[in-house]
Amino acid sequence: MEQAKTFWQDWSTQKRVTLIGGALAIIAIGAALAWWSMRPRFETLFSELKETDAAEISAALDTLQVPHHFADGGATLLVPSDAVYDTRMKLVAQGVPHGGSVGFESFKDSDFGVTEFAQRVNYQRALQGELERTIGSIAEVASVRVHLTLRRAGMFESDESPSKASVTLALHPGSTLEPRQVAGIQRLVASAVEGLVPERVAVLGPGGMPLSSGSGNAAEQGDEQARIESRLRQRVDGLLHDVLGDGARYSVSVDVRLNYDRVKQVSDRLVAQGKDGNGLVVRQKSSTNHGATTAEGEAGRSGGDSELEFAHGREQEEVERAPGRIDRISIGVIVPAGLDAATMSHLEAVIGAAAGLDTQRGDRLDVAAVSGVTRVAPAAAHALRPAPPVAAIASRATPASDVPVWMWAVPGSALLAGVIGAGFGVAAQRRRQPKRLALAERERLLADVRQWIDVAESR
Repeated sequence: MEQAKTFWQDWSTQKRVTLIGGALAIIAIGAALAWWSMRPRFETLFSELKETDAAEISAALDTLQVPHHFADGGATLLVPSDAVYDTRMKLVAQGVPHGGSVGFESFKDSDFGVTEFAQRVNYQRALQGELERTIGSIAEVASVRVHLTLRRAGMFESDESPSKASVTLALHPGSTLEPRQVAGIQRLVASAVEGLVPERVAVLGPGGMPLSSGSGNAAEQGDEQARIESRLRQRVDGLLHDVLGDGARYSVSVDVRLNYDRVKQVSDRLVAQGKDGNGLVVRQKSSTNHGATTAEGEAGRSGGDSELEFAHGREQEEVERAPGRIDRISIGVIVPAGLDAATMSHLEAVIGAAAGLDTQRGDRLDVAAVSGVTRVAPAAAHALRPAPPVAAIASRATPASDVPVWMWAVPGSALLAGVIGAGFGVAAQRRRQPKRLALAERERLLADVRQWIDVAESR
């Protein structure tokens, strides 16, 4: 105790203040680390929320007495990490959030005595709401509105108006929908509504831009055309590779035009029957006229009429051409310069036969010899592929919120121990350093030493 008191008195005021401040800083850092490691960790329950959905979820969490707070301007809802999945399941069981749409849950507590018109309107609203929720689950879709025109059942089939639908989509910034996805939305709506076909579902994108074409299978049409072109290109490419050899420079372009018009053709013609081809005899009628006898006893002339009725055969043929037939094929081939005319002629004949070209249909094949055409090798094409974006690579890293608490507590404790040890080490080093004497004390001490030396020499 005396040593500590002497040690404290030997220090100056500045050193004492520094020591006390360092100790207080160490205590504050330790308390902050302890509070941070012991406080409840929050994780994302829902993200990219709309204002209506956020308000609905917040009210439900208040009822469940679950602590929560918002982030990202109210678009992200955070709850304690140990209650994320339990809370999410409870909200799903309650049907929260509803997504701003009214679904079939509106019929859960239906009142008696509702008119037929009101029930029909409620059914239409519920069907529109369910479709909006389903379409809104697509990642690229930010919001959606569905409008249905349901056909009314009538006494006569001809008097019924067909069902129609329109879908308006708002996409996330930078997102687009592929033709396959638009066709899928059309089929989804058409399958959910009675008497509705995909061709009568209009899909509108941002700014009212139509995303759907006149037919509901526009995506399939494009895919079928691409498959046919790819198959023909592979055939021609294989022939040129076998004929020209490895390392040859050539290029192939194939364009196929498909006809998706549905054509129904009816033909009616007579069929020759009977021995002479005039038909089969159905009825024959003959009549004979006898002349009168004259006074001289001579008989007059007699005559007769004959009527024949033939039955002709009729052949009727009804042909309906399925859509998607090939209307025209155009193939362009560029080969290296220097090939003779005979080789070019053989190439045209072989390529035309392999591709199944029909000149009467209007198919066309052009083979030209041009120098300087180089095909990109597969290895070079692979090298030219763009590297994955940095954001995609960074997204694979483990986020800081997923790191366990002990991985942060251990380095923090080590840092705190290091700071405390460094403080005591500095204090001990300063304590071991001898006290510097003043100038008068040094001179007095030097005089005493000289006096001791003189006394020793005199003896």
